[in-house]
Amino acid sequence: SEVRRTDKEQQQLERKEVQDKIDDRFGYHRFIHGPEKIGWLINMNSTILEDPETKALMSAVDYYFLESDGGTFKCTIPNEPYFYIKVHDKHVGGVEFYLKKKYEGQILSIRAVDKVDLEVVNHLSGKLNRYLKISFLTVQNLVAVRNELQPIIQRNRQKNSVTVAYGVLESWDDHRPSSLVPATDHILEMREYDVP
Repeated sequence: SEVRRTDKEQQQLERKEVQDKIDDRFGYHRFIHGPEKIGWLINMNSTILEDPETKALMSAVDYYFLESDGGTFKCTIPNEPYFYIKVHDKHVGGVEFYLKKKYEGQILSIRAVDKVDLEVVNHLSGKLNRYLKISFLTVQNLVAVRNELQPIIQRNRQKNSVTVAYGVLESWDDHRPSSLVPATDHILEMREYDVP
């Protein structure tokens, strides 16, 4: 069966095909399998790959190498662009469920990770904070979701700064049933969007 592509996806595939022809012309043939090759990395370029089974497009990086005998080759490695979001500790599961449901088809995976927040004054204490690492198939999916979440995070920051300014230690949301509080109210910050 024929895979339906958006105009943008079709343009990406056409650009990739043109780039591959140019690379082949200059001696950078894609190394897929065979005896081990060793070379110096001289360049890299973001690209896309098509999953052979699902035909879904995914982000990848072309790495260009120069061998000691003067030969050249390139290899393509899939890349899952990602970012981290910080969520209220008690609501990690609810936010994860919400994001998976809302952005189904855009988000590849979500997993909770513990990281040190280097912006905290006493970050050398080793105290870890829980973040959700959200991975995507393509950079376009990452950018689309990031652009939707940034205003929400900005709104939550303003709401939290007002709460702190008035000396309120507990949020009013803590006293409402969790079903009444939107999951987006628990997203605090976004960190480290990794785009090649």
